[in-house]
Amino acid sequence: MEDKCQEITDLAIQKYPTGEFAKRKFWNDFFRKPDKTIENVKETMKQYETNFQDGSAQTKNRFNQFLVWLYLANKDTTSIENLKDCDQLIIAEAYNSAAWNLSGQDLTSPGKDLDYAEAISKKSLDLVKNRMLHLEGNDNIDPLKNMYNNNADTYALILYKQGKYDEALQYEEEFEKQNFNDAGNKERYAAFAEKAKGPEFAKSYIESKLENGVVSENLLNQLHSIYQQLNLPESQFEAIKQKGEKAHDKIVEKELQDNANNVQRILGTTKAIDFELTNLEGKTVKLSDYKGKLVVLDFWATWCAPCRASFPGMQKLVTQYKDNSNIAFFFIDCGEREAGKFTDEQIKEKVSKFINDNHYTFNVLFDYKDAVQQDYNILGNQGIPCQFVIDKTGTIIAIRPGDGLSKLIEKNL
Repeated sequence: MEDKCQEITDLAIQKYPTGEFAKRKFWNDFFRKPDKTIENVKETMKQYETNFQDGSAQTKNRFNQFLVWLYLANKDTTSIENLKDCDQLIIAEAYNSAAWNLSGQDLTSPGKDLDYAEAISKKSLDLVKNRMLHLEGNDNIDPLKNMYNNNADTYALILYKQGKYDEALQYEEEFEKQNFNDAGNKERYAAFAEKAKGPEFAKSYIESKLENGVVSENLLNQLHSIYQQLNLPESQFEAIKQKGEKAHDKIVEKELQDNANNVQRILGTTKAIDFELTNLEGKTVKLSDYKGKLVVLDFWATWCAPCRASFPGMQKLVTQYKDNSNIAFFFIDCGEREAGKFTDEQIKEKVSKFINDNHYTFNVLFDYKDAVQQDYNILGNQGIPCQFVIDKTGTIIAIRPGDGLSKLIEKNL
């Protein structure tokens, strides 16, 4: 009942011009305002503090986030450091994010302005380390340690691009000690290690990771190159590769089994909930019409970065099975309304442009009212992206299968 909702909202703002609805409208208008400048952000901050008598640290920091990024765009770190009442972790996060973008974000992409990137990356580390030594308010040391190690990962990549291999490895080791299941981190560590400690050390490291089930084409390529450098037999490399694949398969099998056991707990049922949605071509798709086929549902939104990051891999699967009539992929667009900001037609135009610009061949369904999202308890299950695999009997056999999706498809076709 959007019209009624808007009527009540307008009345609330009229009766309570400094109340919660009025504050929410102020913030929404501010967030949507294009072409923000340092001057108009500062002026808006003054207006908010005057209108709502709110000069709290939380409010100041909401505005300071924008100021930090605007100053960063001009490389004006002096003004950032002179910001009064700005939480230093906000500055650290912005420095790290900007430095990561300049680093190239992977081992092969060229970095940009690396000297500047190194400077702000080091500043981010120093700020977090100082906060760890001088805890404030509700600070918890463990998240701060994680933040430091994450920022150290950025700094190490920049040092590597500058040819400072020993330093790069030193900082990357702190991240590696956390033993996160992050193939990208392990690839960086292996690359730094080969430069700093030689191919033999890198060889032992990569083999240990493969034997523990880590899957990475880059690690395999590096290991293969090392075997060639050391004149080691190809058969020995193939044996290590196969051993790694078997270890990974065991991990995936266990994860899939655990996943299947948790479906009832997570969703409250193992039966797929039927729905009718329209797709980009305006055709109605009813889930129950696909009983007898394997179905993959992928809940997503255009604003969701992890969704976008997953799509190249999903496109490979869609392409691989495009001629197989026993499987159907549906990409359910949800969460696009932004409190009524967009109409159904505007959402469709936005999604259509995204799909066409990226040359995806997805069968996109529109959950305009987010009703299907609610039926499948997406928000209660860590949000999007979220995938469901439904077998030929209409039973949900996996939620968020991750790396196990392709294996699950093969097994159930």
